[in-house]
Amino acid sequence: MTTDLLTVRPRGSRIFPVTHEGLTQVLSFVDSDVADSDVEAPVLPAEHRLRASSEFGAAVRRGRRAGRGTVTVHLLRASAATEPSLLGAVRAGLVVSKAVGGSVVRHQVARRLRHLLRDRIDALPLGSLLVVRAAPAAAAASSAELGADLDAALNRLLSPRPSPSAPQAPR
Repeated sequence: MTTDLLTVRPRGSRIFPVTHEGLTQVLSFVDSDVADSDVEAPVLPAEHRLRASSEFGAAVRRGRRAGRGTVTVHLLRASAATEPSLLGAVRAGLVVSKAVGGSVVRHQVARRLRHLLRDRIDALPLGSLLVVRAAPAAAAASSAELGADLDAALNRLLSPRPSPSAPQAPR
């Protein structure tokens, strides 16, 4: 059996092939339908996404680190010598390893972390690189728990460091 395939489709549409009982149908969805609805903006805008492996490595190796129960956060601030007008957007990346769980669980954790980062990314210094590493406990944690751990780690990283010459309290 043959099926008529859609040869002309509106600009900006997506085609999804569907196979059922030996027949192939092509479903076409036009992006403008989605744009007109009340759908939120992308969870983490493209200009805020960390992509290059060298940037992940720099944030993890040279940045400050704060760990909490479900996440470890690495923050590399832009250099103080950098001209403020040259500073770019804050960029963030996620590391969710197989230790967290299977593919479905890892993607669920990553989506929840991306959603939490969207609301917090504007509070970070311009030009910073942020890497959030999910711990295995993140799989069972609620979004509220992930958010609390993320906030605690970010607050620690954004607080000023104690100076090395300051006297420390006796233990």
